[in-house]
Order: sequence, then structure tokens, then C-alpha cells
Amino acid sequence: MDFSKLAQIQLSSETEIKPFKCAEDDLNGFLFDDAKHFQNELMAVTSEIFLKKYLKFA
Repeated sequence: MDFSKLAQIQLSSETEIKPFKCAEDDLNGFLFDDAKHFQNELMAVTSEIFLKKYLKFA
């Protein structure tokens, strides 16, 4: 895999999480229901990995 084509972005309260579904229901639940709250409470840091070609600012 060519890692230079990837971008890692830390989740923030302004991050728009677009609909998707992974194979793990627990991960889906955490990302959509808990990740922003945990980050705001300083209990966790969540990052997302994207292909740079799909990012508007990359």
C-alpha cells in the first residue's frame, strides 16, 4: 500500500461524518454515537484515514 496517498485527520466537533457501515457494529456505534463526546471530554482521540484524492483540501 502506498501510504503517501493517505491522509490522517483527527476528529473534531466540526467533523462531518458521512454515512458508511463497516463490518463491526461496535465501531459504527462508537464513531457515530460516542467519538465526539469522548473527544470533548478528553477521554479518547479518534482519527480517520482517507485517500487524499477524495479530500477537498489535500
